[in-house]
Parts: sequence; C-alpha cells; structure tokens
Amino acid sequence: WFSLCLLSFSSSIPPVDDIYNHNGLLLSHAQWISLQSDTDIQSILFSLACQRLYRALATNENDIDSKLIENLLELSSFSSTTIFDQLEPFFDFLSKTKQYKLIKLFIKQIIENPNIDRSWFISNEDRLRLIVQASVEYAIETNAHNDSQPKKRRKIDFEDNIDSFYDYLQTKSCTIDGKIISLFSSINFDSIHTCGILISIGWLALNISPVSLESMQILLDIIHTSKILPSLFINHLLNFTLNTNNEKMIDQVLIIISNNTNYQLILKIKVNEILNEMKINEDYQNIRLLEKYLLLFSHSRLLISSNDLCLIIDRLLNSSSHSSISYSSLDTRYILAMIILNSLLSFDKYLKFLQQTWKSIIREINETNHLKHVVIAYAKQWEYVLKLNSTMDDINALVKCLNDQYDLISKIIQSIDHNQFQQWIENITQYIKIPLEDQEEDINNCRQAFQLLQTLSHCSLNKENNLYLLTKINSVITQCGSLLTHLPIEYSRYNEVVSFVLSFANDVLITKKSQLRSQVALSLLQCCLHLPMNILFLQHSNICKLVSLLIKYHTITLCKHVPTVETIIKLLLQSIVIQAKENQQKQENLIEAARDITKLSAHLIEQCKEDFRSTIVYVLIDYVHLLSKGVFLSPALKKTLNGVAFELFRISGERVEQYSGQISIAERELLKQLHQQFKQYHMFKGII
Repeated sequence: WFSLCLLSFSSSIPPVDDIYNHNGLLLSHAQWISLQSDTDIQSILFSLACQRLYRALATNENDIDSKLIENLLELSSFSSTTIFDQLEPFFDFLSKTKQYKLIKLFIKQIIENPNIDRSWFISNEDRLRLIVQASVEYAIETNAHNDSQPKKRRKIDFEDNIDSFYDYLQTKSCTIDGKIISLFSSINFDSIHTCGILISIGWLALNISPVSLESMQILLDIIHTSKILPSLFINHLLNFTLNTNNEKMIDQVLIIISNNTNYQLILKIKVNEILNEMKINEDYQNIRLLEKYLLLFSHSRLLISSNDLCLIIDRLLNSSSHSSISYSSLDTRYILAMIILNSLLSFDKYLKFLQQTWKSIIREINETNHLKHVVIAYAKQWEYVLKLNSTMDDINALVKCLNDQYDLISKIIQSIDHNQFQQWIENITQYIKIPLEDQEEDINNCRQAFQLLQTLSHCSLNKENNLYLLTKINSVITQCGSLLTHLPIEYSRYNEVVSFVLSFANDVLITKKSQLRSQVALSLLQCCLHLPMNILFLQHSNICKLVSLLIKYHTITLCKHVPTVETIIKLLLQSIVIQAKENQQKQENLIEAARDITKLSAHLIEQCKEDFRSTIVYVLIDYVHLLSKGVFLSPALKKTLNGVAFELFRISGERVEQYSGQISIAERELLKQLHQQFKQYHMFKGII
C-alpha cells in the first residue's frame, strides 16, 4: 500500500480518481499513533508525508492542510533527516509565492519549537526576507489589538518606501512573545542590504514583552549598521531604550545616535521636550527627571543650548525643598553635580558648589560605593574643578572609589609631584602593621592599603614615581610573609587576611611580571608552608596561582627552590585528604582543589620538568602514604586526585620504581597500581 502511494505521488500523471486525497489527512490520528510505534515504517511514513507536500506545492499550495505540516513535524523525529533537509534540494527552485506559502505554513512550529535548527532560514538574505515577512504577519495576526486603522490585510512589502512601510507597522499595536525574536539573534546585521528587513526585525524587538537582553542586543546591532533607518523608528528606539533600566544599553544607543548626523536632530528634539516639560514641573519632578536622563543630557551637550538646562539647575540650587527631602536614590546635590560636570561645556559659575559637594562626597565614600558615578564625573573634570585645591586626602578617596578606572586615576596622578607621591605612599603603607591587631578597623585599613597599592600597580605613572612604587611594592611583599606568620591561629578573620594578601601578590605579579624581585615573591611562597591546613585548603586557588605565576615570570629562581614547591604540593594534597576525612567540605570544592593542583603540576612539566625530575617522586610517595591510611574518597574525587599523580609521573619518568623499596608493602602496591594506570591510560594520551 505504501509503495503504491509513493509510486502514485512520484508519477507525473495524477490518478484519475484521487482516492488518496493528497491534501487532507493521510491517516486518522489513531492510525498515525499505531503506525509510529512500528520502527520499520517510520521512515517510509516521513518520506510519504514529504511526497504529499511536494505534490501539494506542485498543484495548488493554497489547499495545503495545516495538519499535513503537523504530520511532517511529528514524523521528522523518526527520520535521520529533517524536513528542511528534504526541502533544501528544491526550495530555491519554487516560485517566490510558493516559497512564502511554505514558510508561512511552518512559521508557528519554527517559533514554538526552539530545538528546530533555524540556521537554514537565515542562510541567505532571500530566505531571511521570507522568514521576517512571515514572522511579522504572524505577529500581527495573532497579537494585534486596538489597531488605529480598520483591520485590513496588507502584504508586507520590503520594496515600499521605507518610511511609509514603518508607518504601516506602527499602526499595528502588538505585544509579541519573545520566542519570535530568538530567530534573529545570530544574524550578522551588517550583511543585510534591505532596510525593510532591519526595521521589521527592529519593530518585533521593540514590541517584545517582557523586554529581554536578547531584544535589546538586536536593536543595538541594527542601529550600529551603516543603513539610514526611518526617523520614526530611531525615535521609538530612543524612547524604548530610555525607559529600560539597562545603563549599558542606554549609553551605547546614545553614543551611536549622538555620533550619527542623520539622527542628531532626533536627540535634540527629545532633550528639548524634556527641558520644556521641566520648566512647568515641580522641583521634585525635575530632580527625578534629571536622574533618569543623566546619560541623555551628557551625550547631547554639544547639540543643545545650555541656557535652558542652567535655568533648571539654578532653580534647584536656590530651592530649599531638596535639602531636607530625598526624591531620588542619590542626594540631590550629587545629581546636580553630575549634570553640571557631564552636560555643561562650562561650569565656572558652579565651581564653589562643586567643590563644597566634593567635600560631602569624601565623607561618604568610605561608607559605601554607590557614589562611583559621581566620583567618575569629578575625575573626568578634575583639572578644571579640583586640581588647584586638591589634597592627598582627595586623591586617596578618589583612588579608593575608582579602583578599576586606571586611565582616569593615571591622568590625575600625573599632576602630583614626586615628593607628594612618596609621602602619599608612605601614609598608605603605615596601615600594613606587624603584628596585625585583631580589630575590625585595623584589618579594614590594612586591606584598603593593599587594594590601593594594587590599583596603583595598574596605572601609568611617570618613570620616577613608577620606580618608587615598585620599590615600595617589593618592600611590602617582603613584609607579607612576616605578616602572615605572625597571625595567631585563633585570629577571627585569619582566612580573610590571607586572602587579600595573596590576591595582592598575584595581581602585582601579573601586572609587574619580571619587574618584581624574584626573591621577594618567593618569600611569600615560603610563608605559605606555615599556614594551618584548613586555611591552606581554602586558599588553594590563590596558592596554586602564585606558584604558576612564579613559574611563568621567575622560572630560574623558582627552579632553585624545588623543595619549597614540592612541599606546597604535598601540603595541598594533604589538605584535600584531611578535609575529605573530616567531611567539612562539599565534594565540588574538593574536586575543584584537586583540579587546581593538576593544572599546577602540568605547568611544572612545561617549564621546569628537568629540575623536578629527580625529587618529585617523594611527592608521589607522600600521596600514596595518605591513600594507604584508608581515608574514604568518593570515586570522582579519587579520579581527580589520581590525575595529579599522573602529572607527577610524567615528570618523574621511570624513577618511581627505584624508590619503591623505601615504602611499606601496602604503599608499594598502591604506587604500582597507580603507575600501571598511568602507563595504560595516560602516558600516551596527552594531558587530561
């Protein structure tokens, strides 16, 4: 029966009496279910359904039953090829009308089933055009409400005048499901030549509810193209963006619009609308608007007259209402300071206000970091506002707050003379005390001193200041070993202190590399030998990173201190086994620590294999000794720990057997088993 059907559908002469009903249901639902359980005929069913689709397309595509498409999708899971693989050979030879009809039939399933491979539909612009057209019509048909025009079908035509085409789309008030937009998330929008496709996808993204990062990124990619898009679309996109809480998105959109001469007028009109609204608003309303549109005023400062904005600022400065009531998340003075610094080309008349406000900011910086944006605004205009009157306390506060804004900090520090810089660094390092008292204030001051030095190590300083800073950092790292070894075991924040000291050392090693004195960094490594086992385990990541950085930037020095490195690996392995025995850590944490040691061991092979070859075997023997004590290790943890042993075998080579006589019979057997596993599974298969 199936053969007969297939012959019938492949014949160029249709049967006289079409008893097979090409466009209806091939079989009843019950028959489909019963046949689909038979694996021998599933592929035949799929092929038959595809044949029915071909025949329908060849005769009258308007009569294709939607249930035929459902049958196809249902059966495609039983075939090694997809529906779209079946369509590929003949799709491009169909007329545009039939291609579009086919896409329209599949669009709901494509949108509803994210598992379908969608790359086929966006492989070229012709196919993309069809899928966008179908998506827009599907969105309008299924989601449109309260249209401003009578419901009248209109064909989506990308060749229309682009402005009138977008005007038409705007008559359709839609709330669109986010599943539609995911179709277009992987498109290279720069390669699209048809503006209608861009604004159609943009229209879909603007009407997505709820707003998603995916839709925002698509909108950003669309306006980033070189195409000139309709003013109405840019205006809607601007309003949409300003109403999101995504500061990064707002900033990027405003940068693109303000730098594009075709769109600058839109930005200017928007700012003037807000300023006109503010002229009749109450003070508290204006404070909220200024906070909401901080970035908008900043990016449009070259496009508008500052007179209107100055009138609003003056009114708020002379108002007494904001002094006692907070109408926003920030103090009103700070909002006004940011507006003045970011949005006005000249702020001489507000200099006194800005300097007084800065004094208030300094008092609050130590308590919270929510003033970072305000401090950045001051830093950008430092030369004009505070340079002449600034003190080292001002610069200290600024560096504390902007600990990742290295370019801004560098620019400000350039203006400090060498004597001032030296005195400042001396004042910073006085808080690194030995012994460090177990007092919250002392610990916080010590941590801030390390963080400040760490920040400065990233900055571009003049030669004299840079040389002095490097000397001071070497001196501080020399003190770190003593600082850690003098911490009593009962110290309440022991792990916190070790963490910020090791983080500082690692960060400075990354930034200064071989400029840092090798012996200085190594002294810190030696102090790790004296850390308690639980702290050693908790700091495994920092310690492994420290050793790796020394291997990378101070190889020669490290290779002269092989026993120190081997002892650290022994202690790290021991700390994992002890934590496993005492059941104090989650399995994931134990496995992560073992992986860190594996990476460290692999790094030793790359850089220092010959230096460690003769003695690394003692680390293996120590590890075997730990295992022989009968500590229960989960299979996953044991497998990861064995990975460390395998890396060490790669260093030691065949020397293991020479030392096996020095250990007990049980340990010798364990070592032998590990070595056999290494030879069998690891030796010739590269690094795991």
